[in-house]
Amino acid sequence: MPNVRKIKIGDLKQLPIAELVDIILEQSAGIDLLMQQIQQQQGRIAELELLIAKLTKDSSNSSKPPSSDFHPPASHTRNSRTPSGKKPGGQPGHRGITRMSVDIPDEIITVAPVICSGCGADLNDKQNHTTITVVSTAQAIDIPPIIPIVTEYQKIAITCTCGHRSEGQYPSFITPGGGIQLGSNISSFLVYMNTAQHIPYGRLQTIASDLLNMSVSEGTIKNKLTQAAAAAMPVQRSILSFLHRSPWVGSDETGAQVEGERWWQWVWQNTLASYYAISPSRGYQVIKQHFGEAYEGTIIHDCLSTQNKTTAGGHQLCHAHLFRDYQFLIETKGENALWAYKMKQLLYKSQRARDHCHVAGTDTKLREFIIQDYRKQLVTLLSWNLSGKESRKLQKRLIKHQNKLLHFMNSPDMPPDNNGSERAIRNAKVKQKVSGGFRSEAGATRHATLLSIIETAKKQDLNVLSIIQQLVRGEEVEMFGAE
Repeated sequence: MPNVRKIKIGDLKQLPIAELVDIILEQSAGIDLLMQQIQQQQGRIAELELLIAKLTKDSSNSSKPPSSDFHPPASHTRNSRTPSGKKPGGQPGHRGITRMSVDIPDEIITVAPVICSGCGADLNDKQNHTTITVVSTAQAIDIPPIIPIVTEYQKIAITCTCGHRSEGQYPSFITPGGGIQLGSNISSFLVYMNTAQHIPYGRLQTIASDLLNMSVSEGTIKNKLTQAAAAAMPVQRSILSFLHRSPWVGSDETGAQVEGERWWQWVWQNTLASYYAISPSRGYQVIKQHFGEAYEGTIIHDCLSTQNKTTAGGHQLCHAHLFRDYQFLIETKGENALWAYKMKQLLYKSQRARDHCHVAGTDTKLREFIIQDYRKQLVTLLSWNLSGKESRKLQKRLIKHQNKLLHFMNSPDMPPDNNGSERAIRNAKVKQKVSGGFRSEAGATRHATLLSIIETAKKQDLNVLSIIQQLVRGEEVEMFGAE
């Protein structure tokens, strides 16, 4: 605090004017210094409030992953979903599904009495009964014990009457040589369990021993994965080609462990296909190498600077990510909370408006008027005078990319969020939690190739195991039918 002289009012009356002026100047300097200290303290308070706000960030109000959330034992995880108002469980009108009995079972086992419950006669003796009636039936579906079978392929040579000798050809999945090898079914099973279900080598060896009654080495599992991935590469290219012809594609990336180092799992996807890649980089060269620079549709992403550089016909920023940013400002209850609330409501309303203005029969001019009106509302909100570093930073980013906030309104079926990509990229986290990551770059690349085929097969309502069997057998795989 500045040193301020204390003088009684009565004494001031006896002082000469020159001395009074000195006292006033001295007091004024002290007040100026005091005001400077108050301003410094107010600035420090604002910094501490911002720091406290940042410490309250979690997956519900930021892009932080749920795994980073911290909740005290007595607290509950916040849910960002809007309540539907429906009670838990089956809804009124929901019809249950019961497994129906088959007309011709594979096996029939009769359950008959052996002793008469009335007189105690032996009912196995035909002389002691008159009629036999089937009272009721009950069916159980089961699988037989798994017992490996060995198939021998004999290569035959036949000499024609013309003198030419012709030899048969082994199936593509059979390698000539000594010893016994795995057939296509068990090979497909190993590939399926490792890639589709993320089962690591060690556990897969245990499953093979306990369930399939056969021993399998890690080297064998690796070889089968390598062979399947090599066969899958042309199919993976066809998936990328399909995405390039699609009107919109979502993209996302997340960290993955490869040889103990942090790499990045990438995905480009829509409702019908998924293409995966893995790279030690998060830079634009990954997009250039894998997705390319000739896409004419709309790319949907979360505003990562690398994704913003993607060459495309248009960009749409993920509303779900923006909602979390707005929610953070709303929860701080600062002077910018109203702005964040209005921005959040504008995006919500734009989603409903898009669905309505693309209903069949809607006038084209009316649709364009509605879209332009929402763009004007967005420009108005982005022009608000905001305070605070965090708010101005978000506002500046939105102003820069404002043409990417409502781009989805031009299409009847383009999603306004990137949730599909987040669901698709979750495979990387499941793999990391189950297996701890990849031991080698080759294994990581192999997994990305096979995962592209597996996840696309799911979206195409194809049987994943059947698709893998086709790869293992060297058969042609059609993911999208006749294109």
